[in-house]
Amino acid sequence: MLAVISTMQDHLPESRFTFTEADWGNSAVPESTVYPANGADSSEPVLIRAARGAVDLKNHPTSGQAYWLDSDGRLRATFTDGATVVNSNFAPWDLKQVPHRIELFVGTTPTAVITVVSIEGP
Repeated sequence: MLAVISTMQDHLPESRFTFTEADWGNSAVPESTVYPANGADSSEPVLIRAARGAVDLKNHPTSGQAYWLDSDGRLRATFTDGATVVNSNFAPWDLKQVPHRIELFVGTTPTAVITVVSIEGP
């Protein structure tokens, strides 16, 4: 379980990698591209994907890192080390939007789903 949780945490760009602007590209992509097994569907809402590395024929990353963001600035998905984490069903909490469904894919295989029922804080 610790490995699953570790894989699902946000992996923001790390300084241990070569980090220059030329390494990264931004693309407007269909929402379906957050799921590793899905192809692009041009009728879906557009997300911005900041990424570095290679992609497959379905335009999903196969190496490097990728971050999908929607027009409200929510982090919809991340890709790092062959694992994709998809965030959905956002709801407000403490002036923030938090996902109530978090899905983990290792390669194209669905591996875990976390459903957040409630969040409590001080």
